[in-house]
Amino acid sequence: MIKKNIKPLKKILNILLTIVLIGTICLVGFLIVGILVVQDKHEPRLIENEPEMILIESGLKKNNSLDKFFENPIDLKELKKNRSATTTVINGKEYYFYPEINDSIFYSYNFMTEDIDSKRINEISVFKYGKNKHKYEDETEILIEISIFNKDPYLGEANFIGFPKKQIEEKFGSEFIALDNQIIYTVKNKALIFEFDDFEVKSFRYLNLNTETIDSDLIKRIKVLN
Repeated sequence: MIKKNIKPLKKILNILLTIVLIGTICLVGFLIVGILVVQDKHEPRLIENEPEMILIESGLKKNNSLDKFFENPIDLKELKKNRSATTTVINGKEYYFYPEINDSIFYSYNFMTEDIDSKRINEISVFKYGKNKHKYEDETEILIEISIFNKDPYLGEANFIGFPKKQIEEKFGSEFIALDNQIIYTVKNKALIFEFDDFEVKSFRYLNLNTETIDSDLIKRIKVLN
């Protein structure tokens, strides 16, 4: 009689153990899921515009006014109307942008201003070609270099002499090459170089170059060649 009752008891015990095992597995599963959910809620999420926010905070976002300035840094026609200038045919420097056009020359305009530095005067170099290459009034000339040392209201937006460094960065942004007391902005093959004295613009240069690879080594070489 006792032996007959043992088998049903074993069966019941096995069922109970199976239920306990399943319950334990389910409980562990719920705990794991719960932990994952809590971690997911507290884990920082990537925001789509976060990279731009970082760029803004670190001052690396480009300023659209820089592109606009490079498109037309000065109104040369207006400047020539209002300023006396001496003109000289010059040799093109090795780093100049040089269009493949025959019958062409490089020309330099030296402009007189009321506020003249004792050592340097404002100079603008252009590439001239064809029938107008020796004419002062030439709307086909290509701007190659601007070297400014003195204030001149006829420079328009480019009348930067005396500007605080902070004001230049606010206008053109903080993405630039820093070299000694200079900062250099670049767009494609063009460069804008500001030289500072006591955090104010002492001089600046615009360059139309024959390369888009503009780095500190090239800027140093340009400085040596001048």
